[in-house]
Order: sequence, then structure tokens, then C-alpha cells
Amino acid sequence: MARRKIEVNVTNGKFPRLLYGLKGVATLFNVSSSTALKMSKGVIKDACKRQGGIILVDTRKALELFGFENPDDFIE
Repeated sequence: MARRKIEVNVTNGKFPRLLYGLKGVATLFNVSSSTALKMSKGVIKDACKRQGGIILVDTRKALELFGFENPDDFIE
């Protein structure tokens, strides 16, 4: 199976500083919720904070961990 190239979803404009839940991660990286779950437990783990059933994601740190050089270009 070939790997899919993951890109930031820039069609929606800029993203807020904090994202909520897996839906926020899925929207940011334009992936499915199952892929967002894998990313939140892997590559961007340090950008995710969990409190009970709520997940907060630091958008800037997630983009940095994913390898973007200028994450501020995507943040409001």
C-alpha cells in the first residue's frame, strides 16, 4: 500500500491557536479521524494534552513537530 502525502488544509484559511479533539487534528491535516488518532498518539503527541475525554492540541507545536518550518503562516 502506498503512503499518502499529508498536507495542511489551507482552504479554510488560518487555524486558531488551540484545536479541540480529533476532529480538529483531522481538519488541520486533512485526514480521517482514524489517522488523526494515530497522529495524536505518534508524531504530534507532545502537542496534545488530554484531560478526561477532552483533547487540546497546540496548533503551532503540532505543525512544528510535523516538520513545517513556518507554522505561524497557518495560525490566526
